[in-house]
This record gives sequence, C-alpha cells and structure tokens, in this order.
Amino acid sequence: LSEINSQFENAFKRIKYYYPDFIPPKIQFVFTGLTHDMYVSDSLIVIGLDYYLGENATYRPLNIPGYILKRYRKENIVPNSLLLLSEKYNKIDVRDKTLLADMIFYGKAYYFSKQMLPCVSDSIFLGYTPKEMRDIFYSQEIIWANFIENEALFDTNHLIRDKFIAERPKTFEIGQNCPGRIGRWIGWEIVKSYMENNSDISIPDLMENSSSRAVFERSGFKPRSQEY
Repeated sequence: LSEINSQFENAFKRIKYYYPDFIPPKIQFVFTGLTHDMYVSDSLIVIGLDYYLGENATYRPLNIPGYILKRYRKENIVPNSLLLLSEKYNKIDVRDKTLLADMIFYGKAYYFSKQMLPCVSDSIFLGYTPKEMRDIFYSQEIIWANFIENEALFDTNHLIRDKFIAERPKTFEIGQNCPGRIGRWIGWEIVKSYMENNSDISIPDLMENSSSRAVFERSGFKPRSQEY
C-alpha cells in the first residue's frame, strides 16, 4: 500500500496549499466481503480493497457491468477518492437543473482532482480506455456539434441529462464508439478552457463559483479541430 499512501500524501499536501484549513482525513484499508467499495468523508476515507484487486482476482464484485468493473483497479483508488473529496469544495446552484450545470459540476471535480494528482492520466480519472480517449479527442467537433444542434446544454429533462451524464456503456445518440458519460468529459474541457483563459482565477475561486453559465460563457470553449 506504500504507493497508494504516497499518492494520498502528495494530494493532501496540494489540497493544503490551496486550502490551509484542510485537515487530511484518516485512511483505512479494509476487506468488506465485496459489500462496499469506498466511503469518503471530511475525516475518514475507507477503501474496500477486495473491490480493487483487478481482473485476475479470484472473486470480483457481482452485478456490476463490465464497463464499470474495469475501473476497479489499484490505480483508480486515489483518483476516485479525490473526485469524491472534491464535492466538499464544489459549490453548486441547486436551482440550476440544466445539463450544462451537471457538466460543469463534473468538470470542476475532474479539474480539481487532476491538479491534486497531476501525474495521473486523464483516462484514469474518466475511466476511459486509451482508445476511447483517442477517439473522443479526434471527434470532439462532432461531439460538441451534437450538443449544440440538439439544444441539449440548457435542457432540464432528466432523461436527456442522463443520456450524457449517467453511467452507460456508450453514448449511442452520438455514435457507437462514443463512450458513456461524455458530458462529463466535455464539462472538463470547458473548465480547462475557462482556467486557461482566465489566469486570475485560482482553484478555490473556480470551486466556489456556482454559476455554470458564467463558467461556460467566460471559458471561450471551442472544440479543437484534429485530424489523424
């Protein structure tokens, strides 16, 4: 567990830099009999190690789809913990029920977690394979066009929101090769653009901003045209 503990230690040091009042939670590693994977609070992080033994483990969690199960690996433990821990700082406007609000919420969570774990690849945070990362990178104009043409960003219908945010093997509305939760990735790209184009904004400023529309409008986000 030395590598995992080292990752936690380095991430907590970075959080402490941005949030001086931060008190690192206690880390506990347990075997749960495959009943619970992870618990995260301000004071305690509990990791169910038997969930994260990998594909060669004798026993794997039951009733979990393969596209989710693949994310239960050792390298996902600390990133997943940070994503949950980020919720403490991730302010939202509870009145905003738009898809864009969901996208920016996840985008802020990924951005925060990546800054605290800069050496972890984006694919691990997102739970995408390298091929899926390559596909969405080269298809981002098509993906973004789908959001715009279908006027999805400001849709408040939970069924529409779930198509782009919720756990699904693929986002079939965009294409057979488009992975699920693609709205979360686009949200991250918008937040990256926002931070790149507003150098005066700190990470605490970003996390405190509950206006998804303001983040989007000031991001200047445009999908990058790419070719193989």
